Amino acid sequence: MNVRVVSIIITAGAVALAALHTFHDSVKVDAIGVALLAIAVLPWIAPFLKTVELPGGFKFALRDEILALPYVVPEIASTDTEAAGQAMAVRAAEGMQPDLSSPEGRAAHRQEIRNNNRGVFLVHVLRPSQRRGQKFDLFIYLKRHKSSSFDDIERAEFFFGKYWGNKIYTGTENNGVIGVSTSAYGSFLCTCRVTFKGEDKHVVMLERYIDFEMGHLFQETA
Repeated sequence: MNVRVVSIIITAGAVALAALHTFHDSVKVDAIGVALLAIAVLPWIAPFLKTVELPGGFKFALRDEILALPYVVPEIASTDTEAAGQAMAVRAAEGMQPDLSSPEGRAAHRQEIRNNNRGVFLVHVLRPSQRRGQKFDLFIYLKRHKSSSFDDIERAEFFFGKYWGNKIYTGTENNGVIGVSTSAYGSFLCTCRVTFKGEDKHVVMLERYIDFEMGHLFQETA
């Protein structure tokens, strides 16, 4: 789904909610109605804004040094490059390392990672912490590329380091999500040992730097 379609959906939904809210309250425009209308126009003006402030004391901002990063235009790779990369990935599985200085080699390296991980990766989301003394609540879980099935996973064991007692925490499955939640006042490295079902009991080590970069989007104004 492209950005324009998403923008139209957000705008249409926000306008409908604003209209329903206004008529339900006898045509009285209040803060909620204004906020919904602001959300309706936000997708169209966001490219021209650095900071957006919403009712309730929250502002969404990106730092200048982030906005100054060079933009890379998305484009579809040639089929020849993809085919060469896949062929290199097959050879890499046989012990031949791809040439990482070439696009074909980098494509092969990416495919090799996906194959070894069986399409499973580690992700995290955060929110301002609801616990005293912590900065963010963190939700760390497995994400499979283009699939929501984890039927082939036996267990996932998470490790956060000394500030969590150097303990290993086994993730639990809940409605198709396997992971754990915690809170922290500083960023840290998370590792996860994933064991797959089957005779080979394939094991893969995943890692993710649990950063607070997205926390800049949740700066509460004084």
